[in-house]
Amino acid sequence: MSTETMPPKRCVITAMCILSICIILCAPQLAHAGYLDPGSGSTAVQWIIAGIVAAGKLKRRIFDTISRTFGR
Repeated sequence: MSTETMPPKRCVITAMCILSICIILCAPQLAHAGYLDPGSGSTAVQWIIAGIVAAGKLKRRIFDTISRTFGR
C-alpha cells in the first residue's frame, strides 16, 4: 500500500509503531536483565530432576512395549 492511499492517521500510527520498535531494538540492555533470583536455582534443579525421572519412565515404557510386542 503506498502512502498516497493511506489515510494520514494510519501513516502516523504506522510511523509511531516503527519508531517504537526501532527504539526498543536499539536500546541498551539493562544490567539486571540476566539476574536470577534465589528461587530460580531451585526451580532449575527441579526441572532437571523431573527430566531425568521422565526420561527413565519413558525408557521403561518403551522397553515394556517392545517386550510385549515381541515377547521375551
